[in-house]
Amino acid sequence: MRQQLQGRTGREVIAIATKGAEQRAANRQRAEALARERERRQLLDDIRTIRAKLSGLELETLQGLTVTRAQLVLEERAEDDTSLVRDWFDVSDFNRDQASATEADDKSRLPAIELELTSQVRNGIYALLFEVELLPIDSTEPWRRFQIKQRFSRGLFYGQSATRRFVPKQFAELFGADAVETPPDLGSLVMVVRPVRLFGADGQAFAGADINDAELARLQMLINKLNQSVAIQTPEADQSVGQPTKTSAVDEAIAAEAKALGAWRDASIARAFKAEAEGIRAEQRVAEAAREPLSRFLVEQARFHWSESQIHRKPIIELRVHNNTGETISWCHCRGQLTSPERDRPWVDAPLEHRLRDNLAPGEKRDLRIVPNWLGPWGGGPKDRKDLKLEIEITRLVGQGRKPLFVYDFPEEKTARLRALEAFIATQGW
Repeated sequence: MRQQLQGRTGREVIAIATKGAEQRAANRQRAEALARERERRQLLDDIRTIRAKLSGLELETLQGLTVTRAQLVLEERAEDDTSLVRDWFDVSDFNRDQASATEADDKSRLPAIELELTSQVRNGIYALLFEVELLPIDSTEPWRRFQIKQRFSRGLFYGQSATRRFVPKQFAELFGADAVETPPDLGSLVMVVRPVRLFGADGQAFAGADINDAELARLQMLINKLNQSVAIQTPEADQSVGQPTKTSAVDEAIAAEAKALGAWRDASIARAFKAEAEGIRAEQRVAEAAREPLSRFLVEQARFHWSESQIHRKPIIELRVHNNTGETISWCHCRGQLTSPERDRPWVDAPLEHRLRDNLAPGEKRDLRIVPNWLGPWGGGPKDRKDLKLEIEITRLVGQGRKPLFVYDFPEEKTARLRALEAFIATQGW
C-alpha cells in the first residue's frame, strides 16, 4: 500500500482509498446477496418438502368421514373375549397382528377405544389411518399422540356407519404394568380421534395427508418468511430457483389448504369435548328417565323423634308413604336429612332402608315406623326438640321376589366429569 501511494498526490490517494472502500462495500453486498439467496433456496426446499405431504389432501373428502363417537372403555373385558385382539392392528402395516395368549391377557387389563364412524365419502374406504390424541380434561395440549391403522375388509361406503372396539398396542406402553411413567387417571383424559388418510380397495391413499400441527405451523411460517425475504439476483444464483421472492399462486393455494386443514384439526378438539359432554348428558337423561318412577313413591309425612322409654331411648322415624308407582313394593331404600332452623349443616344426612312386612300394593298408603341403629348416624339426632325437619329422598325400590325396580346408574364421578367438561368448554368459548 505504501509503495502504491508513494509519489501520489493527495487527490490520487483519496481516489485510491475511495475505490477500495467501494470495492469492499460491493463485496459485502455480494456476500449478503448470496447468503439471502441460499436462505431463499432453503426456504423453498423446506416448503416443497412439507408441501409434498399435502399433495392429494382432498380435505373435503377427508371431512366426509365423521367420527361420531370416540370413547375410552374403562371396564375390563372377560378373559376369554379375544374380539379386541382381532380388531387390533399394528401401526406399521395393514396385516392383522396374530397376538399370543399372553398378549391377550395383557390387553384385558388395558383400556380399549370404541369408535363410531359415519361415511359421506363417495369412494369406498377399505383402510384408514387415524391420529389419536389424549388430552387432559382442562387443556388442548395432548398428553400423548399416536397413530392407528384400521382396515375394513368389506369396505365402508357412502351413507354407512361402522363401530370399532380395539386396544392399540401403544396402550401397553402408556397404561400397562411396564409403563415408563405413572399414567394419569383415565377419567381425567379426553380422547380426540381424527382420520388422517383414507385408502381404497387398491391400497392406495385417495385422501388425507400424514402431517401434524407442527408441520402445518412451520409451513405457514416458511411461506411468510419467504414473502418477507429479499433475494438479489447474482451471477452465481441458480436460475432454476426462480427470481420472484413472493410466493406463487400454487404456494398461496397450498397455504390456504394448510390453513383449512389446521382449522379442521383444531375444530376436532372442540367437537371431541362437546361430544363427550353430550354423551354424558344423554346417559344422565336415560338415568333420570329410569329414576322418574321413584318420584311416584310419595313420602307424604316424615317425622323424627326419640322413644319415650326411660331405660333405653331409641331414634324413631315415622313415614306415611303412598305407592303410585304401579308396582308392588317389598323394600324401600332412601336417604334422610335431619335439620333445624338455627343450623347450616344437617344433624344427620344418612341412608335408610326398610323391609315391609307386607308388600305395599299399587295405590296403597301406609304408615311406616323405622328404628335405625342408635349407634349409627341417626343416634346423633337431638332429643326432645319440636323444630326438627326430616326430608326423605327415595333412592331405590325393590319389588316382589327381590326384583330391583326402576334401576338407574349415574355415578357421581360422571357428574363431576360433566361439570369439568362444561367448565372447560365455556372457558374456550366453544
